[in-house]
Amino acid sequence: MVVDLPKDILNPANKLPYVWPESVSMRSYNPTTTGHKGQIKRALQTLVAAKKPVVYVGGGAIMAGCHQQLKETVEALNLPVVSSLMGLGAFPATHRQALGMLGMHGTYEAI
Repeated sequence: MVVDLPKDILNPANKLPYVWPESVSMRSYNPTTTGHKGQIKRALQTLVAAKKPVVYVGGGAIMAGCHQQLKETVEALNLPVVSSLMGLGAFPATHRQALGMLGMHGTYEAI
């Protein structure tokens, strides 16, 4: 991206009048931050019914800081865990349920 400002705008001798607006109305990102109980129940039922479930942990788990909740859930449901590159560290690599990282540079167990 290039931002090009004309010379006359950058000249401190030129005073450009500007009035701040009284209010600004902007659409912005407003994420849902709480879970829907019905959807969580449905997801859990699907996970428990799966023949070969696996938890794929990414960078979102790092950003959310949900390390402890992830560990508790994985241990309670006895699920294997694989990580993306950005998800490394969200789940202990030495844990018995950790299979390592997926992908070209991942571990054999994770594949």
